[in-house]
Amino acid sequence: MDKKDAIDYIENSWIPYNERFVSAWTEKYAHFGNRASSRAEGEHAKLKGYLLVSNGDFRQVRDNISLPIDNEYQEIKTMLETERIRVPLKYRIPFFKNLVGRVSTFAMNKLYEQYEMAKFGKVKDICTMHFRSTMKLPCAHMMHGWKENALHLDLVDAQWRIDIRSLETSSTNTIDSVNEIEDLTDKLRDKYQHMPSFKRDEIKQKISFMLNEVEPILSEPNVQPHRGRRPSTIKRKEPLSSTRRDPSQFEMVEASLVETF
Repeated sequence: MDKKDAIDYIENSWIPYNERFVSAWTEKYAHFGNRASSRAEGEHAKLKGYLLVSNGDFRQVRDNISLPIDNEYQEIKTMLETERIRVPLKYRIPFFKNLVGRVSTFAMNKLYEQYEMAKFGKVKDICTMHFRSTMKLPCAHMMHGWKENALHLDLVDAQWRIDIRSLETSSTNTIDSVNEIEDLTDKLRDKYQHMPSFKRDEIKQKISFMLNEVEPILSEPNVQPHRGRRPSTIKRKEPLSSTRRDPSQFEMVEASLVETF
């Protein structure tokens, strides 16, 4: 491929989508610091490490997928509780008093970097709004011109809030679902009393069908036994792309002598 072909390829295949990967455009949208797909690729690799094999049955695959999810759930739960309790000393200043214990450590690190830039006068004359747009956090320019003693909590996006995140499962959702079903049943009963006879029969048929509907049965696939490695006594045919060279003349002579003796 010469230089012209390379330029044509870039102009035709990549330039039309430049707003999706060039920082001049992507830095205008909130991505919270995720500029690459490495995190998704890392999670994919972790999941494959738990699956171990590619021919497992339904139950084995389900159990192997549930295991990393449960482990990560416990890790995130422990991390949130730790961040709520253990706050680095450098964040315990009046300017961050509304954020301490309510914002994640990662976000506090980013905020403290911006705070030091504003404190030591390392702020550029013109604000590009890149940090504010991508991270959804107050930037150094905003801190430099802040008139109050402390930042407001509503300046921090919900992505970074740990005081509103809870991983505890509650029975509240179950109770709400039961109450909702009861309300719908009462409404249906009242409406049923004022329906004509043909409409009542239709409703009864639908309810009867829902109650007697049979769930589909999922069966395990037929797992074919692994045939294993072919015996070494079977001479394999060399592929067309083999890198093995043909024997030279003296090697053929030596082989014939060995067979003779």
